[in-house]
Amino acid sequence: MPRMAAGRPTDASGDSATPETARGAVSAVLEANYPTVQYHYVQFLTEHLIDCRKTLGGDFDDLMLLAVMGQRFLQARRDRDAGDAAAAERIWMSALRLSDVTGIPRESVRRKLKGLAARGWVTQDPARGWGLAGSLDYATARIDLGDLDRRGLERLGKLMTALMPLLLDRQAPSSDAGACAMKSV
Repeated sequence: MPRMAAGRPTDASGDSATPETARGAVSAVLEANYPTVQYHYVQFLTEHLIDCRKTLGGDFDDLMLLAVMGQRFLQARRDRDAGDAAAAERIWMSALRLSDVTGIPRESVRRKLKGLAARGWVTQDPARGWGLAGSLDYATARIDLGDLDRRGLERLGKLMTALMPLLLDRQAPSSDAGACAMKSV
């Protein structure tokens, strides 16, 4: 079972763990500290969703559409920054795909997208679909929702600050000993 050393998952020899092994080590520490982790996670999630709901006038469908399109947009930006010249073409999504991903009925998605377009947050290209308005460097929605974005990052920092000591100070339970209790590094 992976250990945690200096906040990084390591294997038995002390070498850095693979991403899969690292996720397993982090998951084991989080699972072993479930009440604390769940408390802070639910606090983060509910505060953020309530803030999003208020900011977007109570419309969770708009929130979900912006979130899904935002993830596509951010991945394209990351790909572009890694040297992929065609990354910007991947920001586009059809209303049908957005409906499939979010579970929002297709006609509702179309109606919501028109409302988001009226706010200047999304744009439609008839040949490619819908995407966040702006450039890969800065989406219009991020500019307009900057205060929400800042509050979200503050909340994320609060969550990370609450959970990092668990990862920095602990190791995953040893599978050899069958121990369920956390051990200090």
